[in-house]
Amino acid sequence: MVSDSIGQMGVNERFIGSNQFTMYYDYSFGNEFGMMGFKDENYSDAYRYPTYYAMARWKRFGTSIKDVSTTFDRSSTLSAYAGQKNGKTTLMVINKTNSPQSATISVDGATIVSERADTFVGSTIHDTLPTFNGKVVPADDLSDAPGTTTDIGAASSYVRSFPGASITLIELTTQP
Repeated sequence: MVSDSIGQMGVNERFIGSNQFTMYYDYSFGNEFGMMGFKDENYSDAYRYPTYYAMARWKRFGTSIKDVSTTFDRSSTLSAYAGQKNGKTTLMVINKTNSPQSATISVDGATIVSERADTFVGSTIHDTLPTFNGKVVPADDLSDAPGTTTDIGAASSYVRSFPGASITLIELTTQP
């Protein structure tokens, strides 16, 4: 899964360019990492691979990786990556199961004021016709599918549910 692979490259300080050949080959080699697929050789009826949404999420994640702890099995249940962008903590959470998973979120003793979330949800994590923030087939720049902002109420932690087969990017507004 591309979302998890990108997170692992960041956590383990590996450059994405090191995988350029793996990401170039097409599906006939068993490693399709393209962002768009086409139903025929005339390139009509284009559709987005999950990679499209994964790359869009990571673009908004930020440029730094922070430590994050979780009690979930990262390989089969829930992966979480923490970062920072424009002074806000970001979380990338990937639910690899087909069932919702709840997790407690806290940030180094800070008070959490609100969250802004963007969520990709499919029938499976490899779905080629998922919803993005509740919209099927959003605009190419995803501008017509805005995320949701939730007031947390100045809490030190809160419980959040992640839909089955989803990738969620959360941007947290905190106070020291």
